[in-house]
Amino acid sequence: MKNGPNHTKWTIDLVRDRCRDEEGCWVWSGCTVNGYPQATINGKGGQLVKRWVWIEGMGKAVPKKGKIVNTCGNRLCLNPEHLRCASATEVLRRAYKSGARNTTLEYMQRVTMLQKQGRTKLSFEAAQAYRQRASEGEHYAALAKEANVCRSQMRKVVTGKAWRQQVKAASVFNWRP
Repeated sequence: MKNGPNHTKWTIDLVRDRCRDEEGCWVWSGCTVNGYPQATINGKGGQLVKRWVWIEGMGKAVPKKGKIVNTCGNRLCLNPEHLRCASATEVLRRAYKSGARNTTLEYMQRVTMLQKQGRTKLSFEAAQAYRQRASEGEHYAALAKEANVCRSQMRKVVTGKAWRQQVKAASVFNWRP
């Protein structure tokens, strides 16, 4: 891409100049999106600066579905010595292990929000009652008609695929139907 009058040619030195030094980290002082350094690089906007440092600045390829992560734990750090390539699976595992992501919490927050907005026909208590009644032999069709939901939705409720509840002191992967 040609460098026009408004485009600065990016180099590692330019990245370094736009960072402040904090205990060996090059902490980005420019724009961030979702907490990650982004910039208009060589005329193309919305670029992840970490990725640019890895590919162009260090001359290393990023494998398909690869992510550039910080070894120092500071997501604003752009020091090439603190960057490494990781798989998307590894990134998610680390996020769940550290508590940065939690499927149980995310699910419960989403369902609670939908309930507050009045966008649900059931509640956790009602789902539990329908599960109990189904275990005692009542048919999905009768339960679905009473709850004003379709039979396939009632089957999901009864089997625990919908309206899951968290087990007390459970890990992210434990659910009670």
